Amino acid sequence: MAFDAWPTEALVGEFLLDCGYSSLPSADIAEVVERAVAELESLVGFFPFLADELVEIELAADGSVALPQPFASIDWVKLDEQEIEWTACPAGIIPIRVVRLAEGISGTVSVAGRAGYGLTVPSDVWYAVRDLAASWVIEMIAQSSTSEIESVKQDSVTVKYRADALSTRMASLLADRARLVFARYWVSGMGA
Repeated sequence: MAFDAWPTEALVGEFLLDCGYSSLPSADIAEVVERAVAELESLVGFFPFLADELVEIELAADGSVALPQPFASIDWVKLDEQEIEWTACPAGIIPIRVVRLAEGISGTVSVAGRAGYGLTVPSDVWYAVRDLAASWVIEMIAQSSTSEIESVKQDSVTVKYRADALSTRMASLLADRARLVFARYWVSGMGA
């Protein structure tokens, strides 16, 4: 399963409500999601991760074209305003990094496509971005609340803890889990 857009503010808010956070801060959660996407792109080296609009670039070719950034799709390759045959190299692998041209073609070619990792967001990445954004919102909630000491007593045992410690731990777990997913998409020489 894949998604064609990043998590929305409403979806992150619903996730937090499901986790038991009944009052959310007045922070711009959409901006927090954008920060989570930016961290993903920085760590894995694909910018944008979710392919953008169609772009056209001109590149030097000598039998093949090394793209300046990965492309999720290529619509066409042209030499002197005429479409030419091409194949992704290696075939069937996305994102596309190299385009092999028909034999003997060299010169300046125009390539049109959508730059990015993919045309959709893999479900594990989508949930990881949601979780990272949620972790930051939970941290905001913990920082804005008073640090009261809670206690639970059962028989002769009393356990005391700070209420915000659980929130901090939850935020940490969500962030760690998200970054583990991001690490699976990291490509040597691309990301931080």
